[in-house]
Amino acid sequence: MSLIGTSARLGILQLGMAFVLMLFAVSRRFGKPIYLREGARYRSEYLSSMSSLLRKARALDVVRRELDRKFREDMCHWLGLAPDAGADAILSAAELRRPDRVAELGALLRGESAADEKSVLALQSRRDNLRKELMNLK
Repeated sequence: MSLIGTSARLGILQLGMAFVLMLFAVSRRFGKPIYLREGARYRSEYLSSMSSLLRKARALDVVRRELDRKFREDMCHWLGLAPDAGADAILSAAELRRPDRVAELGALLRGESAADEKSVLALQSRRDNLRKELMNLK
């Protein structure tokens, strides 16, 4: 080592440190996986985390669109229509099966101007009640 110049020694030291760092990184990346401990996981944990994520992302419009799509899809399935049927087709088919509930179904299909979380939840609660009532009667 005494015959090698100072800059060459620093270069060898840097190469050695880079090699050690590479070994460490490879062992962390491709090493044995560390498994999570199994614990009691509840559905409410998933729902609360998704709710907080959507609230932080201010994604009320995304939630509202998805709930609207799912309600329309369920009503189309109940009535035997194509999943992408329009509100008029759904209402005319519902007129034949449940004429007493067409007005409420029309209001729920159009959706109210749900601007905040509480109004979206209230609208969805009404939709769920109607869905349960209609789908249980065959």
